[in-house]
Amino acid sequence: MGVLSNNDGCVVSRSNEIKPHVKMVMPAYQILDSIKQQAVLLSSNYELYGDISARVVNTLKQFSNRIEVYSIDESFLYLPALSLEEVRGFGLSIRETVKKHIGIPVGVGIGTTHTLAKFANFCVKQLEKCNGVCVFEPNSEETKRAMQHFPVGELWGVGRKLAPKLVALGIHTVWNLRNANPVEMRRRFSVVVEKMVYELRGISCIEMGEEHFRQNIMTSRSFGKSTSVYEELAEAVRRHAAKGGEKLRAQKSVAKAIMVLLKTNKHRIDLPQYYSRLACALPIPTNDSRTIIKTALVALQRIYKPNYHYIKAGVIMMLDTAPVHARQASLLDAIEVPDKQAGQALMKSIDVLNKKFGGNTVTFGSCSSTAPWQMRRNSCTPHYTTDWRQLAIVKAH
Repeated sequence: MGVLSNNDGCVVSRSNEIKPHVKMVMPAYQILDSIKQQAVLLSSNYELYGDISARVVNTLKQFSNRIEVYSIDESFLYLPALSLEEVRGFGLSIRETVKKHIGIPVGVGIGTTHTLAKFANFCVKQLEKCNGVCVFEPNSEETKRAMQHFPVGELWGVGRKLAPKLVALGIHTVWNLRNANPVEMRRRFSVVVEKMVYELRGISCIEMGEEHFRQNIMTSRSFGKSTSVYEELAEAVRRHAAKGGEKLRAQKSVAKAIMVLLKTNKHRIDLPQYYSRLACALPIPTNDSRTIIKTALVALQRIYKPNYHYIKAGVIMMLDTAPVHARQASLLDAIEVPDKQAGQALMKSIDVLNKKFGGNTVTFGSCSSTAPWQMRRNSCTPHYTTDWRQLAIVKAH
């Protein structure tokens, strides 16, 4: 089984059975027909993934009052001081409870730092003897053997560009990096690599719950089919602008300007090409989706050219997004306050409804579900847990 990326483009998740035949991020069209006949290829079901992820996080909260959601399928939990055996039992309890309550298997990696915990979680998938739970103490023989076995490129935070540079310095394994000079790593690369070295040694350098305040927020997506119709492009830009406003409010910030981008498919050399983007200042720094949408549509009108087959549009909350409390007041604030307060209440209500009943429950303007800009998902499983119309049906005979 394999799961495909946006618009059913590349394979981004694979079961063990398909891994020998299909590489990670392999384009779907390159998969041999003989493999396709034996495999099940599914479109990404983000609504289902998001709901299951929220349920898992709620289950994890009963094990710790300090939890950091790292991604849709990973979370860090802070554990109290326990013995090695107690920690293993704690991990098994987490695994069994999630399986019982949610019905999905999870791997539990435990370490004294973020990096060790992530490495332990990686080893859960690679080493069958872990039985779903792996505990790495900084100086144990078990940890040493694992670090000596795996290439440095498998470590959390070491990407495709960094790995070859480390290898060129003779740092081939995770163990080599663990024993590297941290000061030299900082001088040659960055403070991030220096922190990796210390974290592998059991010295915590990453704060639990550390906030990552994004200075730019981008919402964009390639279309399921190309389009040259302005009204369809406006729908896509409106949706992206509204989503950008929602993300701004989630991190309690406002944007001073936005940028709208529009592009054709560079791979279609038989068609004329066009790419343009335009930045527009917002009337006042805001996270109100209505103002952002209005400004984004003005920008779209200015960069749109007919007779081009567009494949992507996007909206960027630009440059110095600032915390709400840091917004400079306007001389007209005394006049605008009633409207601003009503707007804030409206945005909050929309966010609450969309969070409770699913994304796009309340939208700004109608959007066709068959519009070309909608993501192509020809093999999507039902939204069993987020759509009443797609609940699983049980029949008794």
